[in-house]
Amino acid sequence: MGVTSVIPTIDDIYIIGGYDTTNSHEIIKMNASSQTYERYNIDNLTMYPESRWFHAPSSVWVEKLNRMYFFGGAHVYIWVINYVDEIWYIDLE
Repeated sequence: MGVTSVIPTIDDIYIIGGYDTTNSHEIIKMNASSQTYERYNIDNLTMYPESRWFHAPSSVWVEKLNRMYFFGGAHVYIWVINYVDEIWYIDLE
């Protein structure tokens, strides 16, 4: 999956970023106890919808708000690198 960002929560582990042959607009949620996972396609996860690679944003889970916050990272499309200097979040509810 390339370069990713991993966020552990109380019950699950979230994997963000990396790349595949189609896009990088998904989050993988893995339950460590059951060893099962789910994939979530997030339409507005990246600011560059045409990008194939979303390289490791810094990320953190805020338990009190039940949110994942992302800082920076980079998007790559046809070897053009777009660095991100934004902060954004996703609610886990």
